This record gives sequence, structure tokens and C-alpha cells, in this order.
Amino acid sequence: MNEIVAISVVADIGSHPGVHCILDTGSSIGVLHSDLTVGAGHVGVMNTQVANGRVAMPIVQIRQITVGSTSLSFVNFLQRDHSWFDASQRLPCVIGANFLNHFTVDFDGKAGRVRLYPQGTHIDDILGAPPPHGTHLDARVGEGNIRVNTMVGAIHTLSEIDTGWGHATPNRALLDALGFTPDDARIQLETRTGPSGKQITLRVSEIDQVRVGALLANKLKIEVGEADMSHIAAHRDPYLHVGSDLVRQHRLLIDYAHADVALIP
Repeated sequence: MNEIVAISVVADIGSHPGVHCILDTGSSIGVLHSDLTVGAGHVGVMNTQVANGRVAMPIVQIRQITVGSTSLSFVNFLQRDHSWFDASQRLPCVIGANFLNHFTVDFDGKAGRVRLYPQGTHIDDILGAPPPHGTHLDARVGEGNIRVNTMVGAIHTLSEIDTGWGHATPNRALLDALGFTPDDARIQLETRTGPSGKQITLRVSEIDQVRVGALLANKLKIEVGEADMSHIAAHRDPYLHVGSDLVRQHRLLIDYAHADVALIP
């Protein structure tokens, strides 16, 4: 999980008000630190596939989650105290698809807001009119994944839209198709400060053009160093894990009930 530019909201988690939580379309279930699960019901253990392997985590049930004026009762979360990548860092609150799929979700990056509409609300009803041609994506909406077909330059590429991720991340097959080598001069080191305050060094570059439906992104920043992570390396054909840095510049709407996704430039 890339924690740098993920989309987050303030939520009430059970009896804990004002918790900053990442909204993660790429996670089938949310994750909470044990500080937020005191008094929660324990409903089992899940052997979970995470970015770098599998870990066993308790499943807890929170009586009520409130985001803005919207609440949902009896939501399951995994309990984990440490960051996926650094045991010395606290894991942030993550709200996953098992909460989000009870709504139609409007990630409006241009306006800097997220809206949750009742389950089954059609995207065109939110917009007030059908959006421009190509805005509705040919998407496959699953539990914790939203997959779309994209074009990276002239390369047909499967992509996953993940609002809990940071920079777009290509797999090795896509890097090879784009002509990247391990010591490629196009790859630069970038140091940033994550939410925990820790300095993080990334290997980054750019892709000239990425087309997702009607959206054409030029000079899209990519993170090269995570191409070998298990959930990205598992794809043998060209694959691009699209992060929230792209979504934040535009408007993403997900109607989970009708498996409809729109991306508006």
C-alpha cells in the first residue's frame, strides 16, 4: 500500500470520532489499528494477500461507521497495527470496498470532495445528464478491484483503479514494452515525506501518454520500484496499477450496484 497521496476522509469509527481514513477501492475489506477496535466483536481470522505476501489478521466488526452524514452498521475490518512496509510505522485507518460497495461513490478530485449516494444511484442521475462519450468505462467491478482497459502509448494494457495507492505503477511486462532497463536514465530518485513523517525514497519516471476512456493523461508519473510486488508482478501481460494521483486530478464515479464506472476529465 502506497501511503503518500491516497484519498482520505474524516470518519467516526465506532466510538472513535474524527479518524482520518483512506478510502481504498483496491482493498476488499478495511483495516484498523487495535486502538480503534477496543470493544469490537471478533468474528474470525483472515489469511490475507497483501502487497508483499500473505499475513494472518483478526477480523473485527465495528458497530457503526459514519462518513459525513452517511452511516453503515456492522462493518468488518482487519486489525493490523503496523505499516505494510515498516514495522516501526503505524498503519493508517483504511476503509475498503466492503463499506464503499453499499453506495455509489463520487470521488470529485477537482472539487476536493467525496460524496456517498444511496446504493443503486445511477451515475447519470448524479451528473444530471449523460456525460460525454467515452466517460463511462468498460469496467469489471469486483470485491476490492476495479479493472479497466487502457492504452499506454500504443500498448493495450489492463489497469486497476486503486484510490488507496499513490503513483501509477507498471508491471515488468509493461516496463519492458516501454523499453525501460534497470539502470534507465529516465528513472529518477524522489524523496518525499509520508503521512507518518518518515522520509520515503521512490524510483520514479514518466509515461508519455495513458488513455483511460475519454481521459488522456500526458506525462503520467509512475513508480518503478514496486513493479515486482506480488499483486503487480502476478500479471504476465502489460499491466498498470493506477493510483489516486491520477484520480485526484479528475472525477471518478463508481456505481457498485450496477458495476458502472465513469472517469470524467
